[in-house]
Amino acid sequence: MYFKKRNLINFEICMSEIEKELALQEKILLGIKKTHEKVVEFKKQKGTPLVVMRGSEIVKIKPWEK
Repeated sequence: MYFKKRNLINFEICMSEIEKELALQEKILLGIKKTHEKVVEFKKQKGTPLVVMRGSEIVKIKPWEK
């Protein structure tokens, strides 16, 4: 009985850690999305191209043209 209870406690701790990790990942992805939107808007205002890497090439993208 003791081992089953102990395993259940360990399982609950692991699930809690997994839930925290998933919540952190969601926050990070949201931050990346917001930053991307701000950079594109900034580049549109300045009239300058975005410089990105596609594969092994460096490419300039005009954010005002989709």
